Amino acid sequence: MTAQKLCLTLRPRSDRSQTETELLADICLKRINTLAVNVPPNLKFIIDDAEDLWIYDQKFDFIHSRMMAGSIADFPKLITSAYENLAPGGWLEFQDYGLPVKSADGTHIGTSVEQWGELLCEAGRRLGRPLGDDVSANYKRWMEEAGFVDVEELHFMWPTNSWPKDPLMKEIGRWNVVNVVDGLEGFSLALLTRALGWRKEEVDVLVAKTTAGLRDKRIHGYFPIPVVYGRKPF
Repeated sequence: MTAQKLCLTLRPRSDRSQTETELLADICLKRINTLAVNVPPNLKFIIDDAEDLWIYDQKFDFIHSRMMAGSIADFPKLITSAYENLAPGGWLEFQDYGLPVKSADGTHIGTSVEQWGELLCEAGRRLGRPLGDDVSANYKRWMEEAGFVDVEELHFMWPTNSWPKDPLMKEIGRWNVVNVVDGLEGFSLALLTRALGWRKEEVDVLVAKTTAGLRDKRIHGYFPIPVVYGRKPF
């Protein structure tokens, strides 16, 4: 007898119309179906809204969230929903990012890279969708307040570019700078124009300066990457 496994793709509520939301859900399902040619019979995919009431026909053994900071208005509520839908002994895990960028030697201070992160965090606060350190620094406390036990917090780092001497961290930095720079305008445009009232031309200038800063090996910056997990008591 095989155990039933349920894979959830949880997305936050958006301001899109119902038609747009249904279209996006249809696209996601088609992508899943395309990739999942050999899906085991005891696995199914569900697209749902993480901020709605969780109504499922079974309890979960493991709930995982990755890079959701900036997407959820009320993380304590989300954590409570996860707690209520876990089986006794089940685990909840968050993997997320910290922002603004940090450095051990202070070389990030006063740079466009630091300014960019601070602006995005301020925009998230104004929109009611906190991101960066406003979220990731609080996961452990929120989980403990919700009733989780054996809560552990691990800290990793993604260098802003290939500045580290360590070969592994240098390689991570090479990948990370490509990832962040490629998405920089997309990360920034809506937040800065909608929340802070910037013009696109102003965002373009900041993106250009931040791109240069992210590529500058004299700035020994890194993105904090916390991983927090805990167990629902038996």
